[in-house]
Amino acid sequence: MATKAAKKKYHHWDYYVSLTNDLETISHYVEIHPDNFKTYSTAFTRLYLSAGSEVDVVAKMLCKKYNPSSKADNITGYRKELRKQEPKISSIIINMKRCGLEFVPWQAWSQGNTNPQWWKNYNNVKHNRDMKYREANLEMCLQSLAGLCVLLAYLYPDRMSEPMGVRRPALFLADEYRKDGVALYSAAYELPH
Repeated sequence: MATKAAKKKYHHWDYYVSLTNDLETISHYVEIHPDNFKTYSTAFTRLYLSAGSEVDVVAKMLCKKYNPSSKADNITGYRKELRKQEPKISSIIINMKRCGLEFVPWQAWSQGNTNPQWWKNYNNVKHNRDMKYREANLEMCLQSLAGLCVLLAYLYPDRMSEPMGVRRPALFLADEYRKDGVALYSAAYELPH
């Protein structure tokens, strides 16, 4: 029996949660700690390429959300459109409280025409994996997942304020605001605009 109103789908959110669950599984073998940031592996490569690809998809969707006629189709186009719509996007902090880590994945965007190093490395790995394999490391995986989290927060703002029934990523959680930015998943979360 069909319901009167179709339930809203959050496919990209669910995929993000799946990616963070993969990261948690990997963390049973490689501790999420700055000492291990340069650790690379096939598992990190797969996770990094998946997260980077999803960043590309979600950034394009977000540009279309703000401007249905958007032609942005690469990181430079996304940067121009998203900074115009969300000028504080570069100050969002993603908190991995359990690990004692924080990331500001889009901070490079605050410096004009600069893209994040994790995005540059993602493209290096995607196009030249034979030579750039080591760039698919723990740190780049964390940065790319944090970057995806920020984009999803703007794409699905209701995910940040729904009750605990929402599927939440296990590692990227926070419960407090930061003076110099915003930590996602706070109790009274509101995106900066």
